[in-house]
This record gives sequence, C-alpha cells and structure tokens, in this order.
Amino acid sequence: MHLPGSPLAAPAVKQTAAVSAAVSIVASVPAVRAIAALPAGPATCGPDPSPNSPAFLAPTSVEVSNGNAASGDTSSFQATPDPIYFTGPAGAVPSIQVLRAPPGPTWTSLPGFNTWVKNANSAFIEERSGAVRMISQPVLYDYQLTSDFIPVIPNQWYVVRLTLKLHTGNLSLFAIDPTSKGALIDQNVFISYPPDKEAHTAELRFNSGSFNRVKLVIAPANYMPTATDFELLQAAEISPL
Repeated sequence: MHLPGSPLAAPAVKQTAAVSAAVSIVASVPAVRAIAALPAGPATCGPDPSPNSPAFLAPTSVEVSNGNAASGDTSSFQATPDPIYFTGPAGAVPSIQVLRAPPGPTWTSLPGFNTWVKNANSAFIEERSGAVRMISQPVLYDYQLTSDFIPVIPNQWYVVRLTLKLHTGNLSLFAIDPTSKGALIDQNVFISYPPDKEAHTAELRFNSGSFNRVKLVIAPANYMPTATDFELLQAAEISPL
C-alpha cells in the first residue's frame, strides 16, 4: 500500500471519499483513517510511482478491526480478511498494492438436486443432459428445493455457486440453520435474469455463525404470483473463504 500526499499538515477538514472498490477514507483533524477490506495476502506501503504527485507519505500505523496494531512495519504487512485501518497525517490519500493474489476457492460438489427435498406442488424434471428443471405453481415465495444437512465449520465464511438458466420468474438462494425453525443464516441472494436461454452463475456468501451444519434452499422471489421455471445445469458447489 502507498499513500501519496503532502508532507505538510492539512487544514481542518472532514470528508468521506471512495478511493477504490476496496478502500474508503474518512479524513478529519488531526489524522486520516483509511479502511481497507482486503483478501488475505501480503501488501506493501511506499511511494506512489506517479510523477504527478510531488511528495509522498507512508502511514504511521496499521491496525486491525479491533484497534490493535497489526504490524510494526507499515511498509509491508500481512493482510487479513478483517478490515484493516491505516492512520497517517491529515490530507494523505491511501491506495493499495497487493503483491500476491490470495488463493481462489476450493470447490466441492454438493449432492445432486435429485437428492434435495422437492416441493410436492411443483414439476421436477430430470433431463438427459444431467440438468434438472423445476416449474413451480404461480407463487410469490415457496421453498422449491432444500438440501440435506451440509457440514460446515462454525464462524467460517462460505461461498455457494449455482449454474442455471432462469426461464420465468425470480429466485432466491439462502442458507438456513439446523434448528426446527430453520431460520435464515446471514443473508440471501436474489437471482433475476432476462429469459435469454443463457447459462448464468449465481453465488451466495454466508457466515456459518455458531452452527456446524446448514441447509441450502432455492425458492421463488416474485413480486406477483408467477410460475417460476428454472434449470439447474450441474450440482451446486461450496467452498470456504
């Protein structure tokens, strides 16, 4: 990471600016605090190579989200999945250089959709290609497919991937806890595509919380009662993050 800016103290300001998709900054006297949401991996701080900036400032400290010092060396440090804070002189503008990309997901295929619990009021069709197709009754929202229990590590982030074609209606994908209430875990993802007959990939990211197993649910998410028609082209996949 490098912080271009002036070595002189900046006048009293308070501002919020989006520096990049990964960084936001809140500037106030007497210091600037930059918040970086980074994947795990090494990062570096140093001069900006741009010839348009006459002077440069490195951050004076690096903190993790709990406020503790992350590294005594602000020129190079190990990033974590948690937010990282950089504190430096007022007026400094942060930017990030990632030296090595983090490893990608390690996908594991989940059991085929023919093993998931199916909505008895919907049509479930297994196609010769290996895909499955499901057509619901005209509904706003109703579970269509529910997986069996999937083992997870507590307090671990996961990503689930579906490859599908959506012919009519809209879908949602979410995880539920293993209790009898089956409460929503973390968040859901809404899936809505034009009926272009093309394959699309949808991803759900969730944190397992205190649970060691979860279920996945695919359900319509319509604004008015609609017969939701979708094809799942291959088994769902999951990976820790």
